[in-house]
Amino acid sequence: MTTADDQAMLEQFLAQRDESCPACGYNLRALKGQTCPECGDLLRLRIGLDQPRRAAFITGLVALASSVGFSGLLLAYFMYVFGVSPMRIRGQAWTIFSVTAGEFVVSAILLTGWMLAGRRIRRCAPIVRWMLALACLAIPAISLVIFASTVK
Repeated sequence: MTTADDQAMLEQFLAQRDESCPACGYNLRALKGQTCPECGDLLRLRIGLDQPRRAAFITGLVALASSVGFSGLLLAYFMYVFGVSPMRIRGQAWTIFSVTAGEFVVSAILLTGWMLAGRRIRRCAPIVRWMLALACLAIPAISLVIFASTVK
């Protein structure tokens, strides 16, 4: 719940500043009240980091997304080749397909978990964040090694 003091501080802050609404981008200079006149969202004056520390989180996100992308492209290739070709998947091709599908599922689950845990990860100590990001970087490398050893 906001108070009259909160509203007064917000109005005072925006009296001489060009600040954009975080929702719609409308210029809030000389705002009267606590809602954006453009989109109607309730605004609040609060303290935040100038440059949030998200490098470790983004590193993990890119690593896991690359793993999902690599496996997904291989699966798409398999589906195309064996969809167009009259032969069925068997032998080594079946092994490669199975391993790639497994890597895709595992990577997709890890990526989803990483995104859902983003706020918790950003609250961790920097060393913990970077250790988690390094673990995420290992996933595509491990995936590549497993794929390469399966192909022979």
